[in-house]
Amino acid sequence: MKKFLVGIAAFIASISIFAGIGNVEKAYADTACPGDHEVHAGETYQVPAGCIVKGDVKVGPSSNGPWEVRYPSEADNGSLVVFIQTGWIYAQWGANVSNRTLDSLQAELYSSGCGSHCNHTYTTYWGTATTVTTTTVVCDPSIPKGGKLLVPVGCTVSGDVFTSWTGVDGTWHFEGRGIQTDGTIVVVKTAPLWVWAPYGASATDADPNAVALTMKQVGCGLPNGCLTVTIVTK
Repeated sequence: MKKFLVGIAAFIASISIFAGIGNVEKAYADTACPGDHEVHAGETYQVPAGCIVKGDVKVGPSSNGPWEVRYPSEADNGSLVVFIQTGWIYAQWGANVSNRTLDSLQAELYSSGCGSHCNHTYTTYWGTATTVTTTTVVCDPSIPKGGKLLVPVGCTVSGDVFTSWTGVDGTWHFEGRGIQTDGTIVVVKTAPLWVWAPYGASATDADPNAVALTMKQVGCGLPNGCLTVTIVTK
């Protein structure tokens, strides 16, 4: 659905936390994930670094926890946990430990997760990397209507956009619900991401929660802003 984020660019420019340039850390997993593994309901499992867990799980440093909940309460929101370092999960309802890409697992959740299909995906990270590179990131403040742009790691894109890791036709995935009252934010965290903005979009290195608050105030082309905002991490 066609949607314009009225007033966001001006609002962002008016406050210091929305600077266009900043320092971010790009982290890499310690090892490659050895392969897929199914974790049954009620089991705990040690997840190797480099793996991604699909499912509503709790995460901790040992088989006894302490446990952190890594899933939202909404039934239509699929959960993924990227393990930068080895950790443990408690899978109350079962889970899948995978060596597939984040993009493919998100697509799988959208097509067949959450009982039939997920409307949103929720991605979190466990651990810190042993190899860290500090870079300067410039986030293009405006992606024009119909524009395609390779967005750097560390940027947050606001708008109903399509994303792709390669930018090749046939690989684009829609990030949003296509509903006038619902806004979408894409946080580029794992690798540079191609963004295609049919209706235009904006990008910033600001905190995603601050961007979400702005969208709720002035986004979605509505007088009172967006009713809801979904944050997607890629």
